[in-house]
Amino acid sequence: MFWMLGLCVILWCSCSDDKAPDYLIPEDTMVSLLIDVHLVDAYFYEMYEPTYLEEYMTDSMAVAYSAIFEKYGVTADRFTKSIDYYTDRPETFRAIYEKVILQLNNK
Repeated sequence: MFWMLGLCVILWCSCSDDKAPDYLIPEDTMVSLLIDVHLVDAYFYEMYEPTYLEEYMTDSMAVAYSAIFEKYGVTADRFTKSIDYYTDRPETFRAIYEKVILQLNNK
């Protein structure tokens, strides 16, 4: 009897990790979103001295990030949670970033 209960618990735990959470940004959208985020980062870090950037441009960067999130229909919180999710799955995150890097190198 106990072994059956143990087996059920093991099966339940192993199956629960397979389903992606509702908040998760799909991989293909995440690739495009990350490309836009990195292009914004590159623009600001190229155009402004780091000291000036830290002191004065954080608001402008926040506006730019908000525009990106709006473009993809996500919130900053959903983006952060999705990053956390993918960070816990290094192989998936690596595959996402390989696509990001490939597309950024082609720009």
